[in-house]
Amino acid sequence: MTQLSSMENTSELIVSDAMSHPTDQTTLPPPPYWLMRFALWFRIGFACFLLLGCLLGLTGCVDRALALNGEPLQWADAHQTTPLVLQRAFDDLTIAPQEEQQNLPVLASTVRGQQGQVIVFNFSKVPQLCGAAGCLFAAYVQIPEVAPPALNDDVPKSYQLVWTQYLRSPLPKGMPLLFQYNPPNQPDESFPTLVANQAEENRIRQLVFSWSGRYYQLEKTALNDSY
Repeated sequence: MTQLSSMENTSELIVSDAMSHPTDQTTLPPPPYWLMRFALWFRIGFACFLLLGCLLGLTGCVDRALALNGEPLQWADAHQTTPLVLQRAFDDLTIAPQEEQQNLPVLASTVRGQQGQVIVFNFSKVPQLCGAAGCLFAAYVQIPEVAPPALNDDVPKSYQLVWTQYLRSPLPKGMPLLFQYNPPNQPDESFPTLVANQAEENRIRQLVFSWSGRYYQLEKTALNDSY
């Protein structure tokens, strides 16, 4: 009994001592003031860097990629330069009587590619072919009526309509409405790429039309703030 009582007393002393002296936890000192200020300014600077990168990615790169330039189309009286193709265009695009067609002021421009020439018609002075979307522009190319294994000049060719687009003419002074563009990675195009400039408020939208093999199609379009 004496030994058991002694053990109980010893256990009580151990428990009492543990309760009166709880385990100490190590507390780290706060970082110095200069380090906290450095961390704050680092976070602010990093956030500004990310914001600037996003802005450059959304605007700067687009402007550089879309500021296309080329050889402006030269316009002349279509009745004098391309009367036969103009008659085809009248048949395809207008319902004006033939006696009135001779008085319609139509302009034409001819551009050349590896496979032949493209004749672009400008109907911006024909009220019947203008509206809220702008005035009609159209392009014709010479297509062989029968494609032989080896194309030669003896094969009959006919002009076919390959592009139509309504365009608005008002533009800043010196800026061409349409121009021929030769992409640097496509020097041997069958027919040249056509680019149209269109004003939208204080910016210029460039419409890029490329030859698909059978007709012109819209390849890309985007706004350019620094033409």
